[in-house]
Amino acid sequence: MKHRINKVKREHSLIDGAIKALSPLINDEEVTSILPGPITKSRTFTKTELTFQYKTETGEKWLIKGHGAVQEIFIIRKK
Repeated sequence: MKHRINKVKREHSLIDGAIKALSPLINDEEVTSILPGPITKSRTFTKTELTFQYKTETGEKWLIKGHGAVQEIFIIRKK
């Protein structure tokens, strides 16, 4: 698995504190892959938090918010 560390694909960089916020998903046996999207700016400066958005055909979409940025995270789960 090239460019992967603990199920997390390293195509894009991660928001500060993202690995700590993602740790429950990294340790979940049902999760096969975690795909971070690009980071976009945000007007809010909060602590890093992970929020669920919606289910997809292959898994789920989550958002990591914090430190003036937002990042989409796609979670691929076993069927």
